[in-house]
Amino acid sequence: MLAYRLLQAQTQPEFQEVPDPHPGPGQVVVRVAGSGLCHTDFTVISRDRSYWKNERPPFTLGHEIAGWVEEVGTGVTKVQRGDAVAVNPSWASCGCCHMCRSGEENHCLYQKAIRAPGVGYDGGHAPYVLVPEVRFLVPIGNLDPIEAAPLTDAGITTYSAIKLALPGIWPGSTAVVIGVGGLGLYAVQFLRQLTGARIVAVDSTEARLKLAREYGADDSVRFYALRLREVGMIKFLPTARTGVSGTSSSGS
Repeated sequence: MLAYRLLQAQTQPEFQEVPDPHPGPGQVVVRVAGSGLCHTDFTVISRDRSYWKNERPPFTLGHEIAGWVEEVGTGVTKVQRGDAVAVNPSWASCGCCHMCRSGEENHCLYQKAIRAPGVGYDGGHAPYVLVPEVRFLVPIGNLDPIEAAPLTDAGITTYSAIKLALPGIWPGSTAVVIGVGGLGLYAVQFLRQLTGARIVAVDSTEARLKLAREYGADDSVRFYALRLREVGMIKFLPTARTGVSGTSSSGS
């Protein structure tokens, strides 16, 4: 199969023919429907050889993956061929600590480095990807796998920040999303679904602001024209992990 691979550290990725993967015990092969492009890919490409230790290139890029189960290894019973799934990219998690067992593998207590499909292991920029454990597969039902793929990183990153801010975003308050590129548009959509707040999108590009309004923003502001009176009196909501995750109205 043809895959888009990082052949050496700090070099331009290339297309390369590689063998189709087949699962061993406990493993699953997923037929890729969508594999997102992410800014992290540029970081992966820029890392020098010393960073990779035992997972040095070559490997196939792509860490935002969804598709359909193609083949299962012996002992796999939770999924079967044809199931639509998204791939949890937290492949360096231990699977045993209380964070992993509560479904928060990204906060694994024993994860020493970021390793994921496309980050030290073969990823989704190929027709098929080998998933090392069935616990990394998330059933998505009738959700289109192409649309689901970026939820595994871009979506969950945005949701995690908004989730921490939710206690302070009450109905009638104002939530400001500063920057409505890929992650910012997810933020607008999550806020629309999860809160009763007035959503204000801020960006320097009118095309992005137009998209933000289409996806649920109540108002939009070009950043060079931003004034507090345009969005209401704003206070920032501090969080333990991120410092500032969101904003809300404090009244007039």
